[in-house]
Order: sequence, then C-alpha cells, then structure tokens
Amino acid sequence: MNEGDSMHSTIESAKKNQQIFCPEQYYFLARAARKQKPYIVHEMTTDDFIDFERMTKSRKINWKINSEKERVNWRHIRVMKFDRNTHQDMMLYKTDYDEPYQTIELLPHAKNQQQRQSTRSQARIARSKKSTSQSNTKSLVNQPLLKRYAEPLRIPEAKLKDLMSLCDSNVIKPTYHAFYRSLLPAVQYDENSDTEIEQS
Repeated sequence: MNEGDSMHSTIESAKKNQQIFCPEQYYFLARAARKQKPYIVHEMTTDDFIDFERMTKSRKINWKINSEKERVNWRHIRVMKFDRNTHQDMMLYKTDYDEPYQTIELLPHAKNQQQRQSTRSQARIARSKKSTSQSNTKSLVNQPLLKRYAEPLRIPEAKLKDLMSLCDSNVIKPTYHAFYRSLLPAVQYDENSDTEIEQS
C-alpha cells in the first residue's frame, strides 16, 4: 500500500459513524483522522486550479523520449521531480526507487534553437545576451498560468433537484442549506444554435 492509499484508508476509517452534511466538513475530518502527526490540509478554492492541459497543447512538449533517446513508459514511472533552478524545462523521473534519475527534455526544440543561437552569436557578446533573454521567455518557467475554471463547478439538474428536496425535508440540516442553494445547475448546449441553455 502506498502513502496515498494509506492516507485515504485512514480518513475513511475516521469517517465511520460520522455525519457529513457538506464538503467543508471533510477538512476537519482529514485533519483529525490521524492522532499522531496529523495530516496537513490545504483548503483550496476554484481559483487554485490551473489548466495545464491548455498550456501543454499550446506548446510542442516532449513527453515520449528521454535524454537517452529511449521511449518513456509512463506506467512504469514511480517518482517524478521538477527543479526550475538546476533542471529548467526538464522532468526527472525514476522507474525504480533505487535507480538514479532519468531526464526528459520537455522543450528539446527550444534547447536546440538556443544552442544554434549561442553558436552564431559567440563573436558578439551583446547579441548573445539578447538571444539568451529571448530564449528564456520561451521557457515553461515563464509560461503564464491559466485558471482551469472561470466559475464554481456546476452539477447536473437531477442531482441539484435531489439536493433541494433533501434541504426542503430537512434531511440536510438547515445550517447547511445556504451552501446547497448556492450551487448552480449544469449548462447544456443547443446543438442547432451553439448557444448555452441554463437548466432551471
């Protein structure tokens, strides 16, 4: 059992015989699940999630071939490490805990371009500085981070109706009604007009 599975198992055990009425209660539950060395819980909001998928699609990022020209089998990876100071635009990984790190150059084309620029500009120091500055702006380190969600996640209309029913019948205690009534219904799209239709 890995550390993540152990943590989830501990929290699930702590949840037994507990009444959970809203997601926020899981913060306290997770903190109190382990008596010795309590878990450190970071409370997150919608704004904390970054859209890495859009970022990777906007760049030609290498995920398949490592620095030794070997194909990377992601199913075998056990450890991943990123260090912006010593291995910028690289991913270090292990397929076995006892072996040394292997590397993937995430932007091999940018590196090759930088090397060519450096070779052509060796005789001109000023031009070399300018070239280095331009290449650095292409680094993933300087890539702007885009938020994954523009608003809180919506839920299907049927599920929202069920939750409202539980509130109306006080199965969900009144203390928590404000949270559930603030939830928004999912948005469906009109296939004929490509416009959004908010379900109510």
